[in-house]
Amino acid sequence: MSHSSASSAWGSYSIPWALPLAIGAIGVLYQIIVGVLVEESGSGRIEHAVDMILFGVVSPALTYWGWTVVARARQAERLLAAIDVASPDAFIRLDPEGRIGFWSRQAKVLLGYSARQANGRTLGELLGPQGEAVWLRLRDMMRASGLVRGQQALFHTRSGLEAPVELCASPVRDGVGRSGGMLVVVRAVRRRGERKETIDDLRQRLTENVQQLARANAERERAESMRYELVSFASHEIRGPLGHIRAATELMYSGCRENSPTCQRMFGLINRQLRHVDELVRSVLSAANIEAGKLVLHREPMSVMAAMQEAVQAMKAVRECRPVRLAVSADLPPADADREQVVAVLRNLLGNADKYTPPGTEIVLAAEESTGFLTVRVRDHGPGLPHVSPERIFDKCYRGPAARGVEGYGLGLYICRQAVAAHGGQIWAENHPRGGAVFSFTLPIAQ
Repeated sequence: MSHSSASSAWGSYSIPWALPLAIGAIGVLYQIIVGVLVEESGSGRIEHAVDMILFGVVSPALTYWGWTVVARARQAERLLAAIDVASPDAFIRLDPEGRIGFWSRQAKVLLGYSARQANGRTLGELLGPQGEAVWLRLRDMMRASGLVRGQQALFHTRSGLEAPVELCASPVRDGVGRSGGMLVVVRAVRRRGERKETIDDLRQRLTENVQQLARANAERERAESMRYELVSFASHEIRGPLGHIRAATELMYSGCRENSPTCQRMFGLINRQLRHVDELVRSVLSAANIEAGKLVLHREPMSVMAAMQEAVQAMKAVRECRPVRLAVSADLPPADADREQVVAVLRNLLGNADKYTPPGTEIVLAAEESTGFLTVRVRDHGPGLPHVSPERIFDKCYRGPAARGVEGYGLGLYICRQAVAAHGGQIWAENHPRGGAVFSFTLPIAQ
């Protein structure tokens, strides 16, 4: 379909025939009226002035006006042609007698008739009785209200299939406002139905996926609960025999009449292994409590200095004597925290520092007040942090390259991070400028 045919069919701009008629009328008037008057007066100057005005001013003005109108008409033609191609709806123009003057490409797709087969025929001739009924109904509604929207109809395509459609119609008027028929927009209802079915299908799938996710989450929670119960049961069951073994070992050691070097070495080995297993069981149980959400804090104003001293005494009781230097100001305010959990965090950090600090070097345990928090630091003189993200060392079961040959399972720092976070504090690690690593955490100050 050409642009000119699309334009004329839609009832938009057309080339103005007034331009050549106006120029011809001016020429005739000039020859009949002006020419006769000039000849009778015998004035050549007047004739020359009229020629200049006519051909120097009027003719160029009329030419420019005509060119502007034609350019606008061509622009409108291109726009209407683009709408014809891009629109998903079908457009049909009917003249005042109901004959088809324009048949869009989408009308051909929807109803199966080409523009050549449709143009010049009525809807009744093309679509049968239902087409004639649609034309009459649209005409009556147009006369009554001037605009038609959302009318349902059932057309039969060229192949005999039924096509449910929705119709909208508006009047088409010429340049002087006279009725030139109507423009009918045909929208396939089937497309809306398909979209609704697709949405319903997606909604059903989403509901099924949500249900499956809920079932999987419930199963995961049951598995986590069973795992926690198993870990808790195993931990308590293991710690009982460990206590009996430790007591029996101490009784044997104290009751031996002759403590040979071999016996002393074996007793020391047994005690170290018992402490190692006891710490492992305690760490596993603490991690299980944290992951199960069963970590309950009993917060109260507490002295950080006292918690430090308790943690140092606990470390010296199970490890060889290592110097630990406390650097705490005397006027340090109390912290709002769970004393038992803070001592556990300090024991883990001290134990971690003890593992990586060479024999004979000290561990520095310091605390200071900052804005609304107390900052506690544990510095060692070991090899420092590995060349990875400092946050990774707090992941569960993470073991860096320097941890080879060092006892532990990577649970201590993970437990520290969870316990500090439960208090609303932060924990981090960094290398000290003069060597070694510094682990710091914050606790809120008691109000």
